Amino acid sequence: MNSIVSQTQVDLELVLINDGSTDSSLSIAERYVMKYPFVKLINQSNKGLSASRNIGIQESTGDYLLFMDSDDYYSFNFLYELQGIIETYNPDIIKGFYKRFYEKEQVYEVKSVPKCDIYNRILNSKEYLFETVNLSMYEVVACNAIYRRAFLIDNNLYFREGVTYEDHEFSFRCLLSGATYLFTDKIFYIYRQRGNSITTTPTCKSYIDICSNAISMYKLLENSGAKMDSLLNKYLEKVISMLVYMSISVFVRLSFKDMLYIYKNRKTDLYLRAYKHPFDTHQKWILKLFILSPLLSYYLFKLKRK
Repeated sequence: MNSIVSQTQVDLELVLINDGSTDSSLSIAERYVMKYPFVKLINQSNKGLSASRNIGIQESTGDYLLFMDSDDYYSFNFLYELQGIIETYNPDIIKGFYKRFYEKEQVYEVKSVPKCDIYNRILNSKEYLFETVNLSMYEVVACNAIYRRAFLIDNNLYFREGVTYEDHEFSFRCLLSGATYLFTDKIFYIYRQRGNSITTTPTCKSYIDICSNAISMYKLLENSGAKMDSLLNKYLEKVISMLVYMSISVFVRLSFKDMLYIYKNRKTDLYLRAYKHPFDTHQKWILKLFILSPLLSYYLFKLKRK
């Protein structure tokens, strides 16, 4: 939170969501409320990340908003730098970059920003999708984006509750809602990487949630006008295929017992559709192998790890 309250030359509001914490988080949050008049604290009982973000959307009052997960932080004074972009362009969504901080090793990820002409210009949803996919820069992480609050409210854009990997489905609905985008070359979010995080710990639930999000995205696509544009539809299919591919990376890292449960209950049709529009060649072959033999995919991964 220090990285937020230390931002200078900007009018900001910080909404803290205490989601039933049992450690010292509540007392720390209360100290910030006492010290800073722009800090608001909301308490709730274990409703999860998506519900916390949704409450933040509803309770915030600023024109633009950002999401920050616990223990992560922002770069110094980035809000002042982005304020100029907002005042000049007024986009619905500003996308930037993030870098990882590996807590165990106490080192930062060395991340270079791609050199291209996508930055600092307004893109409609179709342009943003085409250019980021073609440049392998398509990104769904909600924390490295700034959203115009009215755009989210007007289009009923909230996160799916009760599931992990919710950023994929949320970002997909933003695309379908006709957002205007601006991509900045700034690295402003630092993501603290831990070994026991939701995204690094494979579970049956994470696999099921990924597939559930992918199915939801396919349904959204079927009910959208994008089906009338074959090229746009193809690129949107690629985005969903990328998520389906991620389910395989979870599957091959499951325990043997969990793998057998998922193997017996897998949705083959999901992989067959994703294979028709793979995000890239590598993912195409991984999808093909999984379709032919999930068990072979599992054992090859385990063999490679030895």
